[in-house]
Amino acid sequence: MPQYNSNPMLKIDGSYGEGGGQIIRTAVAMSALTGKAIEIQNIRANRQNPGLQPQHLTAVEAVRQLCGAEVEGLEKGSRKIVFKPGEIKGGAFSLDVGTAGNIPLIFQCCLPAALFAPSPVRLKITGGTDTKMAPPIDYLRSVFLPIVSKMGVNATVELFRRGYYPKGGGQAIMEIAPCKELRLIQISEQGAFSYFGNVFCAPTIPEHVPERIKKSAMVRIYNQLKQTPKISTEISESFSPGVGIALWAKSDKTIIGSSALGERGVPSEKVADDAVNALAAEVQSGATVDVHALDQLVPYMALASGKSEVLAREVSQHACTNMWVVEKFLDVKFEIKHEDKLWRVSVNGAGFKR
Repeated sequence: MPQYNSNPMLKIDGSYGEGGGQIIRTAVAMSALTGKAIEIQNIRANRQNPGLQPQHLTAVEAVRQLCGAEVEGLEKGSRKIVFKPGEIKGGAFSLDVGTAGNIPLIFQCCLPAALFAPSPVRLKITGGTDTKMAPPIDYLRSVFLPIVSKMGVNATVELFRRGYYPKGGGQAIMEIAPCKELRLIQISEQGAFSYFGNVFCAPTIPEHVPERIKKSAMVRIYNQLKQTPKISTEISESFSPGVGIALWAKSDKTIIGSSALGERGVPSEKVADDAVNALAAEVQSGATVDVHALDQLVPYMALASGKSEVLAREVSQHACTNMWVVEKFLDVKFEIKHEDKLWRVSVNGAGFKR
């Protein structure tokens, strides 16, 4: 575990780069791991609703509980917080966002710190499982966690109830086993893909909607990727109506994912189209991780021992901002090289150990 000391507080500009909640989530996770106290200013300064929102508050509070941190400014709308971490500990924690704030993003914030706890961690979060501008719970379970399991991450997610906008009320539990050190990850080829998916919806949605999304996705995957996918349909209770689809391409080398949510007035075929087109773009590019996985992999690659390397179709501003934050805490430097229509992203990890 890190040695906690009275070094000068690290100041982070929350409006840098992408300037969203990712800076907050990554910064508090890295603070808990390294023992470095931080002050985040200008939080979400350029957003329509600047400052901390319920989802960000819950994420910071979860990490605060994990490491017994002292926190200042933890209130809705706050544009500055001070986070002084203590020792990371294991145990069971339960938090309720109170809105449809995205549960997978809160798990994403907690996971790096929870991995290095001295005993298992159990996180129960109530909020939104499938919301706009955020990864759905299926992406976390079927794409991201299987990828980082190659690095030594042993974490599972159990879904109890879906949560959609506006009421949320979804519920999931993540269980994380302790990890002494992360292994490097090097994915230089895609391998031979098989295709999978899940169409999920509330029972208040007309039956023909998920059926049309599924049928349309199957036809489009066959036409674009020349395989018949295995797509399941899940109709489950929720406090608000909602429907969506998650897709993933799986090989013995990697997993690539995509998703789309239904909206009032948007045809079912358009929902399927959006998800399939996103998946096909990644697969046909030759990328070994999708654009969203790259963003989320950044802290793990930096913490691991040895040189990690992946190929991406695109390096998003989200990913670049995440690299900028991580490099403030660890003595690492990400390299991004454009090679034959792909981006090779690599870093010599810090070899962080518990």
